[in-house]
Amino acid sequence: GIKKGVFAEFGPGDGTENNTITLAALKWKGFWVGSEDIKFKYNNSKNFHFSKGWITKENALNFYNNALKNLDEKKADVFSLDLDGNDIYVLEELLKQIDHPSLIIAEYNAKFPPPIRFKIKYDAQFVWRGDDYFGASLSEFVDVLKKYSYTLVCCNSHTGANAFFIK
Repeated sequence: GIKKGVFAEFGPGDGTENNTITLAALKWKGFWVGSEDIKFKYNNSKNFHFSKGWITKENALNFYNNALKNLDEKKADVFSLDLDGNDIYVLEELLKQIDHPSLIIAEYNAKFPPPIRFKIKYDAQFVWRGDDYFGASLSEFVDVLKKYSYTLVCCNSHTGANAFFIK
């Protein structure tokens, strides 16, 4: 039911392959936070903001709040997360403290299908090495998001292992 709103993405990569670029093209307001440089020219404005930085569960709320403040907004309607590591820890920390988005998109580790529960040990400096040790299983995300009244509605394996949860 969301026609237009505010998007937020933690881990947009270089900006060319992420879950919210289409929303940006459709003139939604939104922000990206990530550690990679964006491959195309952009201007931070009241409609779009990019912050470069390493995201941890300790600093995620600060990145989130500062980006919303730059957009003059109070909350995100769509939140996407693709950090290749500590995603579940960052997400749970944010959900404890923010006004919950209507839709959450989270990359999960498809190497561990349901009902397997798996998550890496939290390490603020974790860097994915291209192996199977990253992130968390779909079952872990379902368990965490259920605590915040989210329901898994679908997964998309064509563009990565993304799970879509609605409030």
